[in-house]
Amino acid sequence: MVAGSRTKGKGKNSEMLARRKAALERAALRVAEQRRAAEEAEAQRLRQEAAFDELVADFELAVEDERSVAAGVEEEVRRVRERGQVRIDEARVAAARVVLAMGEAGETVAGCGRRLGVGVERVKELRRLGREDLAGEG
Repeated sequence: MVAGSRTKGKGKNSEMLARRKAALERAALRVAEQRRAAEEAEAQRLRQEAAFDELVADFELAVEDERSVAAGVEEEVRRVRERGQVRIDEARVAAARVVLAMGEAGETVAGCGRRLGVGVERVKELRRLGREDLAGEG
């Protein structure tokens, strides 16, 4: 009887070992699958990080381009203002000469203002500017 129970026990042991071996193989497969999934997730994270880095670089280039364009536009605006101011100054001097000529022709300040459609103060300012211009030329 003792011998029979040993044989029976050995069979159970080999079944148990086979089940344990199968369970270990399944666990190893699960671990391998989890490792593969983790590696894929890490690879995806690295791809996203690289894509974000590329977007950041593109953004920085766009900001640099914007600054460059803005600086160019500001410079052009400055030049246009300078040219505009020169033209305004030239027109003001021409108007001052006209007002001076009208004064020399005997027109009063008030009469000059009526003819030109400006106020007396403006006529006085233009006469002063005309005298300064003549003094600067002389």
